[in-house]
Amino acid sequence: QDSQHFSQIFRLPLEQQEKPKDVFRCFFIIYTLTGAKQKLADCVETALTTDNEQYECANSRAALLRFYHLMEDIIEAAYIVNNQEAK
Repeated sequence: QDSQHFSQIFRLPLEQQEKPKDVFRCFFIIYTLTGAKQKLADCVETALTTDNEQYECANSRAALLRFYHLMEDIIEAAYIVNNQEAK
């Protein structure tokens, strides 16, 4: 993987970079909190329960689970911010 590519913001247009809370709003129009967390869990389950060289060692699986938990925290924080904006 090209680490320089991943260290840059390339998906968000300038408008969304200036108003990142709009990204949360759009996300939660598409996904409920439950739906987002389930989709994330489905991705992790698929990665860990299918033949995948990337997750053959215990350290890789542990790193994926740490990432999963941090992403779940981000989803929950985004949900809170999004609901605060709606009030």
